[in-house]
Order: sequence, then structure tokens, then C-alpha cells
Amino acid sequence: MEHYADAVDSLDQVVTAHPEYWAARQQRWIAMLARDAFASETMAQIDTEIRALLSHVGEEAEALYTAYRGYYYLNRRPERIALLKRAAQLAKTEALRQQVAASVSEEMLTARQAALRASLSELYLQTFYDQRELPLASRIFVGTSEYASEPQEKIHQTHLTRFPNNRHLKYAIAERLVRSGSDEELAERLLNEHRVAWRNAGTEQHAYLNEDAWNYLRRRERARADFLYGVLLMNRSRYALARTWLTRALLEHPQPEQVFMQLAILSLFQEDPTQR
Repeated sequence: MEHYADAVDSLDQVVTAHPEYWAARQQRWIAMLARDAFASETMAQIDTEIRALLSHVGEEAEALYTAYRGYYYLNRRPERIALLKRAAQLAKTEALRQQVAASVSEEMLTARQAALRASLSELYLQTFYDQRELPLASRIFVGTSEYASEPQEKIHQTHLTRFPNNRHLKYAIAERLVRSGSDEELAERLLNEHRVAWRNAGTEQHAYLNEDAWNYLRRRERARADFLYGVLLMNRSRYALARTWLTRALLEHPQPEQVFMQLAILSLFQEDPTQR
């Protein structure tokens, strides 16, 4: 533990000289916990330091995010979630936005309560619409609606009205409709709208991805949508056209075994000439 003690001493000096060096403050807390094996006294000291920090930083996004990280290390979920939500609304620089978005994504994935998953995914859609995990957040956001008391049709329409430009949300709703076999006309419309939006987004490239990575994700997104459209066509007994779309999806789909399975099922059906 001696090297952790040395690290704490060094970081003490850094934080004293540069109070707004937030990364050093976070590393100091980590070193303190490692040095003292998460002793209750050390955890209490860090809690006191976080409270002192919050008492005078106001609405400084980096300070709030640093306080969030401190409570993350202490495994204090209610306090850290409240801070994370405040930091998300205030983060301006791209570097901080990426850090906060990654934390929102992690909390969203590990939350056990549906209500918390819903609020965090909604926060992601509202605030981090240009970040990497938007497709995942959209699917979680739509998925949490199954626990609501309102009719699903009304909820879906509300989602589409609130986020009309989110093609990932349209895909997520279409996926749920196809899987449940409900409102196939709406599912087809949403997949067509997704396809147009995907095509129009071809010139986008996010700062966190190089060109090859961006194109790779785009191809996978298209393959998922093609696969889902093929399943929808199968459900509507349009087998020849379904085979075309499933075959298109095969090369780039992240789970090609799903496509092979669907093609195998498709081979058991005969085309109804009236549905071509």
C-alpha cells in the first residue's frame, strides 16, 4: 500500500496548488480508497470533501461531474445520479460531454429499476443526441414503456412527437411492433422513414469516430434495419421480397446466425402470388 500513500501525498500537493484540476481530485480519491482498503473513515472523509466541494462550486459542470465520480467510487447511487443529471444539462465542452454521456450510458445499463432506466435513457435522448450510444438509449427508452399503464400506441406516438428526428427511436419502435406482431403498417412506415434518415445522415461523422469506424457502424445499422424489414415482410406473407431484404442484411449484420435462421424458416413457406 506504500505506493498508494505516495500517490495520495503527490496528489494532495497537486489539488492544493490547482483546486480545479478535477482529474487529479478524482485520482486522489481513488488512491485514498486503495491505500486504506475502503476503510469507513476514509469513505467518510471523501464524503465530507465532496460535500465541501458542492457547497461552493455552484453549477460548474466539471465540478459536479467530479462529485459524481466521488460518489461513484463510494457506491452511493442516489446522490451520484442526481449529480450526473445536473452535469449532463450543464456540460458544454465536447470532452466533458463525452465523459458524461459515457457515465449516463453505464448507469442506464446497470440500473435495476425501470423508472431509473427510463429517466436516464430519456436524458440521453434529450441531451446526447449526437453521441455514440444513442441507438442503445433509444431502444432502452422504448423498452421501458412496456411497464407503463397507458396504451402502447399512445406512448409510441408521444415518443415520435417528442423526438421526430431520432431515426434510432423509429427503428426501436418498429422493432417492438414487429416482434409483437402489432400495427405492421406503422412498423413499415417507421422503417421506411429510418431508411431515408439513414441515407441522409451519410455525410455525418462524429468527432469520437474515425471514418472507417463511422462507416462500419452505419453498415451494421443498415443491416439491422434490412433484417427487421425482411422479418416484417415474412409476417405479411411477402416471402420473395422478404428473402431479398434478409439476403441484403446477411453480410453486415452483427449476428448473422439470426439472419440464417430466418432464411431457413423462410424456406418452409411458399409465396402467395397475391402478396408479391
